[in-house]
Amino acid sequence: LRLHIFTSSYLIQIVRHGPCPNEITLNYCTQSGVAKKHLHFLPKSATIQMAANERKREIHIDLVDGADWRPNHVFYVNLKIQEQPEDDKTMLGTCDVARVRYPDDTSSLMGEPAIEFVKANYVAKENCGWTRVFVTRRGKKHRGDHVVHYETSDITAQANHDYVPVKDGRLVFLGQEYEKYIDIEILDDKHDEKDETFGVELTSVVDDEVTLGGKRRTIITIVSDDNALMNVVNVHKLMGHYMQKLSPYRTSWMDQTQPYFQQRSRDCVIENN
Repeated sequence: LRLHIFTSSYLIQIVRHGPCPNEITLNYCTQSGVAKKHLHFLPKSATIQMAANERKREIHIDLVDGADWRPNHVFYVNLKIQEQPEDDKTMLGTCDVARVRYPDDTSSLMGEPAIEFVKANYVAKENCGWTRVFVTRRGKKHRGDHVVHYETSDITAQANHDYVPVKDGRLVFLGQEYEKYIDIEILDDKHDEKDETFGVELTSVVDDEVTLGGKRRTIITIVSDDNALMNVVNVHKLMGHYMQKLSPYRTSWMDQTQPYFQQRSRDCVIENN
């Protein structure tokens, strides 16, 4: 979902990625947040059909004339797949909810528009496949389109070994879009490793009226889940062993299981070190 805000209505663009040889039926509906239906926007629920190989569709939702909008008032539009052929593999992406927000003109110095990361740090599991970081535009409303350049850099993680690097990435804000995302591919070498980090940096904006904000760099930590999985396997195996050793009526269940948990605690400390 991509969002553009206008004076009396807003436009949402639904985008299909990858192969799309089949027709699918989608449903979208509005949902109140701080901004309320009938008070700030007119509620809407509708069904649309996207034809085979149709990749984009625009939908409009009307806003209430003269509504008392406050900075960061927000409501939502939810998207779901209603009908598709049995052999169709189309799935909803992670952006299946559009967040419609009234811009906050005072959130940056002098209210001038600025672009920065939403968060300074992100965490990704080694086997997640992809990690997503969000970029936002703050400050006064700005209707122009502009391009943001970004790149990745090694810290303790190594490019092409732990993640796929990006040297000249481009992120395009269209119209009143105020939040976008960058996807970085994470590589899993199937080996147990310590946590590793790399950076993503916004390098420039192709627009004289928009600047880079304070959070122009974010750090991604790749967390290995091999240790956690191994601990779960060990607990499963050893629990069966100790359960067989339990003797009824001798001592309490807590007294008999306490040595096991103490041993596992020492093992975890050794493994993590």
